[in-house]
Amino acid sequence: MKRKCKYRRRLDINEICHIVHAAIVNLEKHSDIAKEFRIHPYTISRYVSKCKKNKEYLRELLDKRDAIISNRTLIADFVDNMLSAD
Repeated sequence: MKRKCKYRRRLDINEICHIVHAAIVNLEKHSDIAKEFRIHPYTISRYVSKCKKNKEYLRELLDKRDAIISNRTLIADFVDNMLSAD
């Protein structure tokens, strides 16, 4: 039987976007979302309040995710070029 990890790993950008969308748009209870992601309801409340105060918060998160993806593709292309040169 597989055991659960004692500590939850850090939320990634996609999970934060899903949490905020579920809380603001779908009007789900914070406690239900918290059980799904194994976090405290206060954490959800913090993310929702950040989004309400700063309207560009989600856009900044998505831009950060896109930057990470573009960096990974650049690294992959560089490695492919290095390997093909040999």
